[in-house]
Amino acid sequence: MTHSSTSSWYFGWNIVAAATLLTLLTVGMRLGIGPLFLPMAEDLGFSRSLLASIIAIGMLCYGLAMPLAGWLVGRIGTRHVLLLGTAILVASTLWAVNTRSAAGIFWSFGVWMSVGAAFTSPVALTGVISRWFNRRRGMALFFLSTGSMAGIAVMTPALGWALQYFSWQHTLLGFAAIFALLTVPTALLVVH
Repeated sequence: MTHSSTSSWYFGWNIVAAATLLTLLTVGMRLGIGPLFLPMAEDLGFSRSLLASIIAIGMLCYGLAMPLAGWLVGRIGTRHVLLLGTAILVASTLWAVNTRSAAGIFWSFGVWMSVGAAFTSPVALTGVISRWFNRRRGMALFFLSTGSMAGIAVMTPALGWALQYFSWQHTLLGFAAIFALLTVPTALLVVH
């Protein structure tokens, strides 16, 4: 009996594809937020320096939460960290679009959305990919890194396009919905 080409497909590549797409979205959203800046500042009545400070602290939180994400992956596993990160990201998005105060935007958009993004970043996915690959690990991790960098190139114009038709609040909600629709099935069905 001969093997068909579908039976020779290595499942690890499914994980790589899913992880690449997730990191494209999460890194792209956190680092490609330029198009959101002016609509948010104008709508909320914030000065550019105030919103820039909130975003800068958010970037710091994003970086600081990555070691925590890595530690949690070791303790509770990739699947649980992805689901926790998605829950935090969606909850913080709902908070961000329903607050008008600087403190509310600081905690929701700045701090907690960054933590959620860090928990769904390449840090959370590198370990599971490394466990699935020995011989072609370099190539698998290359795709993960490419997804991160492509995220900025894809999400910046995508957000700019969405903002031509929708408010910044609806744009963020749409992102959170798409992100959850991709991340939850990936965490439950692909990552193991």
